[in-house]
Amino acid sequence: MDHAKPERLSLFSPGPVTIPPFVLEALGRPLIHHRSPSFGAVYDDVTDKLRALLETDAPVALLASSGTGAMDAVVACLFASGDEVLVPVMGKFSARWVEICRTYGVKAHVIEVEPGRSPAPEDIRREAGRHEAVAGVLLTHCETSTGALTDLEGVARALAGLEAGGRRILTVADCVSSFCVDEVRMDAWGLDCVITASQKGLLSPAGLSIVAVGGRARAAMERVPPRTYYLDLRRYLARAALSSTPFTPALSLLYAVGAAIDRIIEVGLEDVLDWQRRAARAVVQAVEAAGFRPLAEKQSSAVIAFDVGGADAEDVCAVMEEEHGIYMARGQGDLHGRVLRVSPIGKTRGEIVEFAGALLDASAGAPGAGGGLRARIPAALAEVEAALGGRDIWA
Repeated sequence: MDHAKPERLSLFSPGPVTIPPFVLEALGRPLIHHRSPSFGAVYDDVTDKLRALLETDAPVALLASSGTGAMDAVVACLFASGDEVLVPVMGKFSARWVEICRTYGVKAHVIEVEPGRSPAPEDIRREAGRHEAVAGVLLTHCETSTGALTDLEGVARALAGLEAGGRRILTVADCVSSFCVDEVRMDAWGLDCVITASQKGLLSPAGLSIVAVGGRARAAMERVPPRTYYLDLRRYLARAALSSTPFTPALSLLYAVGAAIDRIIEVGLEDVLDWQRRAARAVVQAVEAAGFRPLAEKQSSAVIAFDVGGADAEDVCAVMEEEHGIYMARGQGDLHGRVLRVSPIGKTRGEIVEFAGALLDASAGAPGAGGGLRARIPAALAEVEAALGGRDIWA
């Protein structure tokens, strides 16, 4: 593998994902002026469809930023300095909520969750009951460092029981990895604010983040003094009502996301979610057949993180890259060196089977693997094919 040309690697990382041809084509569309009526039509089309996929009546703000920019905007605009929130920390990305809160003087009560586990709704309810001043719970739907999935509906339902006597606890969800990959139903689940971004389930380059702001969250913003200029969600929502943005938008990314959304709607969101579940099961099947252990107890379809045990993580990656042209993400934080991460987002049946064969080959050649694994590869690949089953939506 020519490491001077990393574009030759097939990305099995949990974002950015490989961009499909129909999205690449959209990126090449001629630009229009962002203050023209034509832009307003594009903006409304994309945001209306985003709201439909999120299953919400809430207005949507589009920011020219990564998902972290959306997280920053939400904390800055929904919570004042001195406010208290609750944050279940289950890995590196959920810990980011805490870091952003510190920046704005918001006190974060942390619930430590073992990597690979998901926060229990009853634990969150109990902690919210203990801290009566808590005004919000900042959740991570898919913890991308471990692949663990949070029960957003269960958490929102548990918190609703505490809202007696005028108390209000905003439920905010980071769905950057999970949107259009795992089920997200904003209004039906009682979520007050949901964020996502372009580079995962929306199959586009990074750089566009999306914030859906429900009525209770919009009311909360009215009491918070402005603390950021570019990321002030009030500016975005005011301009969204005029089919526009307060600042120059990432128009090419808007085209890309629009093309991805159109394909998802054409295929059918439920069929997309079903394929992603099957694809994740197939990757888990391959990981286990290779002798590795998936971390997540409640598995997201967006990313499968697995412990390589006695194998050398970098050696496994080197074989995957140099002999098979496949890139896997490394572990984050304390998990670096012993955990690898794989995403099946946007992958076809053939690509997933190819990945499985490559991983089995790489692990069979690892020290201490023995000769038995290589002999079992054909049977293991048959099981991966069986786990995929059904319709291949991206073929």
